[in-house]
Amino acid sequence: TLITIPQPQLHLYGHQGDAKAHTNLQLDGYQARPLASNNTATTKIEAGNKTNNHQLTTFEIFCPGKKTYQFTAESVAEMQSWIEAINETCLRHKRQLPCVPQGYSVPQAPPLPAQELYDTPDSRVRPVTPTSQKHMQQEYERMQDSLYHIIDDKR
Repeated sequence: TLITIPQPQLHLYGHQGDAKAHTNLQLDGYQARPLASNNTATTKIEAGNKTNNHQLTTFEIFCPGKKTYQFTAESVAEMQSWIEAINETCLRHKRQLPCVPQGYSVPQAPPLPAQELYDTPDSRVRPVTPTSQKHMQQEYERMQDSLYHIIDDKR
């Protein structure tokens, strides 16, 4: 099986000459690591027990809450290479800003006409209620003539 990693996707091909991938895995949020049983398999080999060599070269691509995928490489070095490549690709994609989905365009604000470049009151935003004369009299106290003292200059 031949595998390529262009973006945060993994394309799986059945044979090296295939023009079209038979499976495409979305890797958003995924990470790669050696299979959890690899540590115990190494211990068994060192102890002289026979263990399937595939356990040493198997790695998994995982994401919490999503499906986990397992792959087997031909050697431990190749497995480490795959793990590095997958993790770097996923990390690089994680740092980028999210893309606008296909078929969706970002709405543009309509251009303002020249006469509306300045902030003009909009009665829909802040309703303007006309005030009546009666209301004005209640808010403001009229000045009374008794406040003034007229001085007679004729003395």
